[in-house]
Amino acid sequence: MDVFLNNTEYGVTGTLEAATTDQVRGQYNVTFFEAIDCIKSILPYFKKNKRGTIIN
Repeated sequence: MDVFLNNTEYGVTGTLEAATTDQVRGQYNVTFFEAIDCIKSILPYFKKNKRGTIIN
């Protein structure tokens, strides 16, 4: 694998005023922390092969 395309997304619909804190945290957890987890899982492979591109 030479390229890792990270396209993790989850969105809360509606206005920010109507969104609960749990909904916003859930969105942040998916869009940020899940992306970090995916990247961390592929990094050892890229390091071993001394190459790799991450597109986020």
